[in-house]
Amino acid sequence: MNIVKISSPLLAALANGLAMIVSAPLEAQTRAPRQSNIVVNSRQGINQSYAVNGRTVSVRGSNNRIRLTGYSSFVRVTGTNNVVSVDAARAIAVSGRNNRVTWRRRANGISPRISRTGTGNQVSRSK
Repeated sequence: MNIVKISSPLLAALANGLAMIVSAPLEAQTRAPRQSNIVVNSRQGINQSYAVNGRTVSVRGSNNRIRLTGYSSFVRVTGTNNVVSVDAARAIAVSGRNNRVTWRRRANGISPRISRTGTGNQVSRSK
């Protein structure tokens, strides 16, 4: 390993951090990455389904028709005239205008916590 003298404390800290990353065991470098959250951001309106598998979901924009299959820890809907159906979620937050969210089943036997702000937003259990 080559050693380079760096006079700036900030650059030295960065170099030490990089050296630690480079020298980390191969096992730590090859672990599977954590699944990322799902973000739907459309001004034009889309019609799409997503398998959520426990992830957090954010739907932003207008006139979207979104179907979320599986369990989501948290669903946030912002914008106008979005229609979102959720299989199950621990919490649902809706803001904006005239958004409609339906949920199908309870997560671990518990109904989702619901937060609504804005005007004309609806959150209900589907029949």
